[in-house]
Amino acid sequence: MRVRTSLLFAVLLPVGCGVQGDVRGFSAYPGFDEYFASHPVDEDRPGGPDRDLLIRYRPRLILPPGGAGPIDFYGDYLPATRMLDLETGAVLADPPSRADLWQYRSAETVGLDLVREIASPHATIYGRIRRERTHFPTDQGDQVMTLTFLSYNVPFARSGLPAKLDWMERAGLTVMGWLAGWNSRDWHELDIYVAYTLVLDEALRPMAVILAQHNDHRSYLIGKDVSWPQDDRLSLDVAVSSNEIYLSNRERHPVAHRTIPFADRMDYLLSGEDPPFLEGMDVTYGLEAGGHEQDYDLRFLSPADPFYTFKGRLGEYRPFMGFYVGRSGSPGADYYTLPELLPLGNTLKFAYLQDGDAEDIATARRYLRDGPPDMAAVMSYGGRTLWRDWQVLRAGGGDSEGVAGISLNGNPGASAVY
Repeated sequence: MRVRTSLLFAVLLPVGCGVQGDVRGFSAYPGFDEYFASHPVDEDRPGGPDRDLLIRYRPRLILPPGGAGPIDFYGDYLPATRMLDLETGAVLADPPSRADLWQYRSAETVGLDLVREIASPHATIYGRIRRERTHFPTDQGDQVMTLTFLSYNVPFARSGLPAKLDWMERAGLTVMGWLAGWNSRDWHELDIYVAYTLVLDEALRPMAVILAQHNDHRSYLIGKDVSWPQDDRLSLDVAVSSNEIYLSNRERHPVAHRTIPFADRMDYLLSGEDPPFLEGMDVTYGLEAGGHEQDYDLRFLSPADPFYTFKGRLGEYRPFMGFYVGRSGSPGADYYTLPELLPLGNTLKFAYLQDGDAEDIATARRYLRDGPPDMAAVMSYGGRTLWRDWQVLRAGGGDSEGVAGISLNGNPGASAVY
């Protein structure tokens, strides 16, 4: 789920949740236009050896009991929508075609609205490959590596809130259900940011994993934080309601995971201490707890496709009393994080903070919570520690089982039983 809004503030202080009357979404955030203008995308679909890599390393997806599976964006979702001018309410197409989406992909004030049920969704994951020169700060100066990023986006028709909410959020949601029809399982339409990225080193060997979770990411080193499967297909558990993905576990009970809406409370995510005023927990079911593996088709789009580059809203615009409160559809999958954390090499470094590590927790508290956020400082810190830890692994000092310091068989940030 892209955004989890504080229900209490959505009810009592809507003026603090957004700009009244501005229908634009996250793509209008300062810095995106400059970044994408200086980093034009390749319009060719993955082919040949690149496609072979994406097929070889495609993940296994474990759904919770009764959980809705992923959908085909073009085959299932688009035909069930209508396209609107969000400023005037005028219907531009019903249903829109693929050509319509391309025509309006740069229009920030155009959006889709899911108006028909998807009767028989076709489970689909979209694979994409990127190569980047990534800089890692060290005492000997920057070390530069050309890394390969294999990204897998898993679209869902709807996204909900975390399954386990505190009493105040449940009460607020109940009130807003009466007043405005809010539904915790239908918080916003089209969850397009559910994503798993496998990082390959310069020899094309699995090096690290990046998981998108709510508005944040987590990075893990393979051989230290993650056990690598013999078939090269990492298993991922999908959370109830929110669709977020977590490293699979072998618990016989559902597992609860701490969540945060934004990175300013990364210290709580890492430590479990001093929880935010309103908090939630994702819940996952591994195979031993009753989850089941979802078969799917792996498909490949041009990196310039509107699935990635659309600047408007790909789901319904849902303001409350004229204000944005986090329930509206998001832009394309390229807008997965703040411009300062692009490209993926920067995301990898920024998100390399470990559960229970005192220095990592102190860094998150110092640079993200206690003052104005300093993304560059966290990125530099994460890059330095990641390079150090990777050098230890290369020298043979890693845990061959890949679970050192990680609870629940490689399932960070989780509590034992929900």
